[in-house]
Amino acid sequence: MDQGSYRLGRRVVHRPVLLRPGLRHAVRPSSGRAGRNHRYIHQGAAQGARQAEEARQGEGDAQVRVIVIAAVAAYVLLLLSNSGVLVGSELVQADPVREAAGQAQDYFHCRYFTGRSVIQVDFWYSPNGIMGRAQCPFLVGL
Repeated sequence: MDQGSYRLGRRVVHRPVLLRPGLRHAVRPSSGRAGRNHRYIHQGAAQGARQAEEARQGEGDAQVRVIVIAAVAAYVLLLLSNSGVLVGSELVQADPVREAAGQAQDYFHCRYFTGRSVIQVDFWYSPNGIMGRAQCPFLVGL
């Protein structure tokens, strides 16, 4: 008897033995003709594992293809729509000299990618958003 089997009364019970990680369990045969059949079981399990791995690779390739197509479509949409996507912003505080004179206004430097270049748009800053913007808009029509 091998390690994968045990005796139950007069019968020998074969426990399933894992052939390779990730494959189905198969009964380990004792000897003789069953040993030759064991090779066929092992080859069939290995072939099933190869097919499963190829299917997983195919799914990964499809996901990458979808991401690339979506990125190209977004780029073309930016080129044709004459709009921009926010890539950076900076809040510029008013100059202390102008602030003392009462002529100061904080503002945002917002940078947008249009598909061809990066442009800069300035917006007045207002913390409550009434007299200016509280933050740069994500999409802007140019």
